[in-house]
Amino acid sequence: ACGKPILAAARGDLADLVVSNHVGEVVPPENPDALASAIQELYSKSNTNDIAKLGDNALKVFNNKFDADMLITRYENVLRGN
Repeated sequence: ACGKPILAAARGDLADLVVSNHVGEVVPPENPDALASAIQELYSKSNTNDIAKLGDNALKVFNNKFDADMLITRYENVLRGN
């Protein structure tokens, strides 16, 4: 949760989280060329406000989805068998 855009492989829930919340880019898994291209695209954006907005969105999503109290409650429920 550093307030930076997220680059994620198109696997599982993280990819959906990135796309649906406009927090970064999703690349095909095990494709270093696609990853390099996505990094270059983010790095070369002339409008730093766009990059900052992606980072701000990422931080908000992280804080909402991974709140410490919520995670503790989830772990407690798993340990209790709920």
